[in-house]
Amino acid sequence: MNNRVRYTIEGLDCPTCAIEIEKDISKMEGVESAQLNYMSKKLDIVSNKIIDKKKLNSIAKQHERNANIKEETSSLIESEEKKYHPYIIPIRVGLSIILILLNYVFISSFPLSLILYISAYLLSGYDVLYTALRNMAKGKFFDEQFLMSIATIGAFLIKEYPEATAVMAFYQIGEYFQSRAVDHSRKSVSSLVKLKPTYALVKRVGELVQIRVEEVLVDDIVVIKPGMNVPVDIIVTSGSSDIDERSITGESKPVSVEKGSTILSGSINGNGVIEGIALKDYENSTVAILIHLVEDAGMKKAKTERFISRFSAYYTPIVVFSALFVAFVIPSITSTPYSPWIYRALVFLVVSCPCALVLSVPLGIFAGIGQLARQGVLVKGGNYLEAMSKIDSIVFDKTGTITTGELKVETIIVTKESTYDSEKILYYAASLESFTHHVIAKAVCASYEGKVSTHVTDIQEFPGKGITGVVDGKRVSVTNHTFVDEMDILHEHDLLLEKDNHLFVSIDNLLVATIMLSDTIKNEAIETVSELKKRGTTNITLLSGDSEEAVKNVARETKIEKYHYRKLPHEKLEIVEQLIANKKRGSHVLFVGDGINDAPVLRMSDVGISMGKMGSDAAIESSDIVIMKDDISKIVDSIDVSKKTMSIIRQNITLAISIKIGVMILSLFSISTLWMAVFADTGVALLAVANSMRILMKKRK
Repeated sequence: MNNRVRYTIEGLDCPTCAIEIEKDISKMEGVESAQLNYMSKKLDIVSNKIIDKKKLNSIAKQHERNANIKEETSSLIESEEKKYHPYIIPIRVGLSIILILLNYVFISSFPLSLILYISAYLLSGYDVLYTALRNMAKGKFFDEQFLMSIATIGAFLIKEYPEATAVMAFYQIGEYFQSRAVDHSRKSVSSLVKLKPTYALVKRVGELVQIRVEEVLVDDIVVIKPGMNVPVDIIVTSGSSDIDERSITGESKPVSVEKGSTILSGSINGNGVIEGIALKDYENSTVAILIHLVEDAGMKKAKTERFISRFSAYYTPIVVFSALFVAFVIPSITSTPYSPWIYRALVFLVVSCPCALVLSVPLGIFAGIGQLARQGVLVKGGNYLEAMSKIDSIVFDKTGTITTGELKVETIIVTKESTYDSEKILYYAASLESFTHHVIAKAVCASYEGKVSTHVTDIQEFPGKGITGVVDGKRVSVTNHTFVDEMDILHEHDLLLEKDNHLFVSIDNLLVATIMLSDTIKNEAIETVSELKKRGTTNITLLSGDSEEAVKNVARETKIEKYHYRKLPHEKLEIVEQLIANKKRGSHVLFVGDGINDAPVLRMSDVGISMGKMGSDAAIESSDIVIMKDDISKIVDSIDVSKKTMSIIRQNITLAISIKIGVMILSLFSISTLWMAVFADTGVALLAVANSMRILMKKRK
């Protein structure tokens, strides 16, 4: 039986090292798969046996000296403890630079000058040399430490003492700032989901007690004081307040709640004391699901990320062997001195480190997922974020997605035989429907503003057909058209009896009115469809199991040209499968739904988006992206963020490759130096970090 275990890796600062750690752990006996998310520092292992954590740490330390694998912490928001003071490296480098400057101030003689240079070199780079030697002893070549060691030692051998020493010092400075920048970006994203409450106040045996949030049980009475985080999803039983849901749904305005309101965990209570019944335990609550989804997102890597990982595995050896060719073959062929060509080869070695390339993709994806999490959109993987940038076709489920799923009374048509007006007819219908909880009954009751009758007897409910009873001594029936004939109710045939979403009210066996119901279109639906078309997504389809009239009306109002009605779940699946089969190469089909019957289509589509607030658990589980607030305008935001993310990632890749190749070409003509090579390595990595952070600059609406 396979077991999945999750670990946290502290001290992970090298993106290429993360790839090697993942690769080596995958090769361990009993390991079925291993996935390491560099940005969140999470390691997932699926194995058929118990894995020795000491062995895991040994593998990690082979590639990253400060790496430490620990059991999973409660979430990615927990900051790791540094094993060393953050200013150790700046102090070492500062002392190293002072020793270098002493050579110029005192113009030291050769032996003393060399000692000062070697001392400065070892002071700033002893850890790089140690790691390189240790890895070489284990057969690990072509890593960053090995390349920097060979390059700088080579510079010493050709008597470029100042440059060799200074390059090591500035390499360490670059690595330090790169590490700090990556940590800053991690914190920027992690702060978006810093939601987990640590404790809850619950009533137990008549007393208010404070317990760990994990100990809250379903149906516990939870008390939430002003300023407290809501520990689990609850339904309010007493009290009222304003709730800050921005961290969960992206909603910037406080939401007013009162008795009967549902509050999502992770929200923050405003100014009132609230009591509520726990609907879920912590592990199944909204905040726990949100945190796990954000943590897991980096495990599903984008195609671009997988490509860059494979590319870097070939790129570094090719550049290293090119350096050997430049150092020894070219001078042999051209009969020129070796020293200048060896220097040029050293530039190749420094440039060959793929860190900037490897770092650019996961950092961009991480920032993109974090930006959408800030807006209340949960993306379950980098592959889905990348796919969103290439959406060509969108299929919307109607009820609960384009519409609110809440019916309302639109019109009451009174028959010419009736002696009652519409208000009286609605009174009888609402009085009868108040005894059932069906969604149609709620719509009828909500439309009647008066007081319903309390004298209702002989109630009979016929599932899927209607309800009958005696109201104030009169026999009243509220049914659909199929039940009118079955009950042998007297009527004329000009009342559109075949129409769906119509209720037929009879009093004392005479049809007196038709109540026309309609599903309310969401406020943002029309604008969302318009914005999607502006972005080039013109192939939009409306899909529903509802009647032709209902679907056609919604399609007309939202300006969706294609629509399908009366479709069962397997028929919806066939329609989306056909779209996927006929899609353009490199494009994707997006399906948006919220119901249990949408789950198969959500799972099968290229990208599935579900509604997180009203959507079914099955739909949320099956989807790739969850909109927490059920606001479909977030689809537009998701496409915009995904396109911006992929654009920035392409910029980073282009920048890294072009600068590295440019420096290598310039070195062949003795134009570029080791200093420029260091910039092409750590400097470009810093630029990639800064560029990726632009993704997080978009302000919340």
